[in-house]
Amino acid sequence: MKKRICFITAFLIMTAVCFALAGCGDSSTDEETYSWPADSETAAMLPEPKGSITSLSVDEGESMYVDVKIESAGYCKEYIDACAEKGFTEKKDFSQYDSDYDYTARNKEGWEVNVYNSGTDMSISLRCPEYVQEYEEEAEETEDTEDTETSEATEAEDAGSGEDAGSGEDNKSSSDSGGVSPDFKESMDDYEAFMDDYIEFMEKYENSDDAVSMLGDYTEMMQKYSEFSKKIDAIDSDSLSEADEAYYLEVTTRVNSKLAKAAM
Repeated sequence: MKKRICFITAFLIMTAVCFALAGCGDSSTDEETYSWPADSETAAMLPEPKGSITSLSVDEGESMYVDVKIESAGYCKEYIDACAEKGFTEKKDFSQYDSDYDYTARNKEGWEVNVYNSGTDMSISLRCPEYVQEYEEEAEETEDTEDTETSEATEAEDAGSGEDAGSGEDNKSSSDSGGVSPDFKESMDDYEAFMDDYIEFMEKYENSDDAVSMLGDYTEMMQKYSEFSKKIDAIDSDSLSEADEAYYLEVTTRVNSKLAKAAM
């Protein structure tokens, strides 16, 4: 069975940074809250969450992004169950880390919901079928490109092995003795670059006098994170060489260190 690389630790730290920085502004200003858009057909597909809505973005018929301050972490699981009762049960993906949950599923019409929490901070996203299809097509194109590049690299490696036959221990595959595979390195470098952009954005958010105006950028940033993490999570760890695994640990350790510093 395919083993998936889990970035949940980085996700939890990232979410902690988000709310830590968001709370570093003027303490004399109460946090703005929003009302559930009861007249929205898009919102009607989801159960109304219990708690204080701290951010809300609705693009009618396209997408919806919500952040909610909930009373307890356990409520996130209750809300996930409520989404299932609303019909979001197809192609579901559920994970749990202590009292933190992450749930993705679709309804029969193809709308996709993602619900996750870090403690009492819960986020909800809803995307239309067209958007979901576009993402899948991009992921499929990326996978086809990687498969082609891997096949070409294998053929080149086999050709080289034939020329160097009889060289004994010196004749090892690149996965055993070489460096990090180019495709994997590119994916990890992209991940680190994104996290650098995230930290920079949150620092700007902290110093902004008008955080509300940055709400659109914030929801877009969280959307990108959700999409990126799914691509990385789909990596088959059984296929990684020792060099790839070492580079994975190097990058994630470096990223986690940056996040921890930003949260101070």
